Amino acid sequence: MRLLSKCRRAACVLPLLATLGCDAAHAADNIVPVEVRQLLQGDSFNRLFVDVMVCHDAQHCRSVPNVLVDTGSAGLRLFRPALYALSLDPVTDLVGHALGNWARFGAGDLWGTLHWAQVRIGGLATTAAIPIGLYDLPAPHERLPAGYGDRDLRGTMLGNGILGIAPWRHSMASHFAFVGAGRAASAADWKPVQLETSQMLVNPIGHFPAPYDNGSVISLPEVDWFQGQSRVQGWLGFGLGPPTEVLFPRGHRVIVHELDGRGEFRATVGGRPIDLMLDSGSNMLSLDLEALGFARHPYYPGYYQAATLTPIDMAVQCAAQEIKLVQRLYVGSADNVGHTLRGHAVLPMVAAWPVQQEGKEAKNLLGLPFFYGRAVATGLEGVINPYLEASSASALQGADDAGADRAVASRYGFVAYSD
Repeated sequence: MRLLSKCRRAACVLPLLATLGCDAAHAADNIVPVEVRQLLQGDSFNRLFVDVMVCHDAQHCRSVPNVLVDTGSAGLRLFRPALYALSLDPVTDLVGHALGNWARFGAGDLWGTLHWAQVRIGGLATTAAIPIGLYDLPAPHERLPAGYGDRDLRGTMLGNGILGIAPWRHSMASHFAFVGAGRAASAADWKPVQLETSQMLVNPIGHFPAPYDNGSVISLPEVDWFQGQSRVQGWLGFGLGPPTEVLFPRGHRVIVHELDGRGEFRATVGGRPIDLMLDSGSNMLSLDLEALGFARHPYYPGYYQAATLTPIDMAVQCAAQEIKLVQRLYVGSADNVGHTLRGHAVLPMVAAWPVQQEGKEAKNLLGLPFFYGRAVATGLEGVINPYLEASSASALQGADDAGADRAVASRYGFVAYSD
């Protein structure tokens, strides 16, 4: 089915989708259940998990539960012990050096070596083996690149890994080759390398069979913003357009953004323009709300503190106009973090200051609270945006009227969400 839009810029609003959606989504080969839950009472909140299977060959596979769904990174990274001794061949360079991947997340760094595996999610499987990352708990005298370890996530990771389904086809993290010999531990044993794309950590979606290889949709139900909830079940679908249209709620408009090279789009919060990223792997709204007068919590200085549940007015840009989001976001008391001890995995009212990564500017992130009550699609770079008519996509790329009926691939990827 073709969705039409009258907007000819990077952010577009599609008409009310009377023909999309159904009252309840049902599992299919390309649509799998996901759940926001605590793995242990009190461990965390707003973490979305899915089950993933990895295979060495058709006879040797392992199902890995509790893998975090992350639209803010690319690539599958798994905790090695969760594979139950499944042996996977290492990814090596042309001279046989083992390869590793160093990723920097907002909460810390994650290090792992690359291995070949076929990845299966639901009824879909990558058409061939792809590089995935395997990480272990930190070990004494471990050979690691210089500078790694101050913010090591491996000892604090929740769940069994991260499924990175960002718009990028390959991991934007650093890759290294092990050039050491013997058992001596030295930071110089790992050398930064530039790899062929076939050897890099990759987004599994790009290696699913068509038409499921252009992106994903996360669909989560509405939640109680005042009290939170113990858990929430939703759906993760692969293949944008008809394969996942069932996940979009009936009667809601859909807003579409072409992304920049950083995976961001422009919005206005409290009258102040900011760049935003939709990041399901972040468990909070991490926003610059200084203009709205929110204070920091006295005991949790990274969190905002609102005495009562307070709405955030947000608008996004479409052509020369700003379009106000109908579905509100809220900030509440950071004291609600204590609800995790009572088994609350869903705490959408918790918000924080923007995430600051070492050597980089702080990012404004619409974390998992933004996803509650919405269907959120993430399109891969280089694919045609099925949520826009061909003429809009052509105009976005500067095509003339003669080429207006020719669909143009999205350069950096896109997002689309119900509102």
